Amino acid sequence: MTNLGGISALEKTVIFVHLPKCAGSTLNRILLRQYKLSETYALAGRSVRDSFLELKRLPEEKKGGIRLLYGHMHFGLHEHLPQPCVYFTLLRDPVERVISH
Repeated sequence: MTNLGGISALEKTVIFVHLPKCAGSTLNRILLRQYKLSETYALAGRSVRDSFLELKRLPEEKKGGIRLLYGHMHFGLHEHLPQPCVYFTLLRDPVERVISH
């Protein structure tokens, strides 16, 4: 098992920052097969601000149970979760991304 900063990887919440047109929808489907539905939380707000407010309003018990947080968001949402977190995203060649858009 990987140890990330003194805490095992299983103890950290994974935060997947989904960037449009970078294979994020495919990765979401793969990630969702790795976690229980009750341990995942999708930020589905219409804007990054809505997503932030949505997460901030959750009860602490719900926040503490999130093991996978995913959606369109900015860095910083980890500050509103009681457990340690690790972020990741997918990047794509900028020209290919524009063409795909």
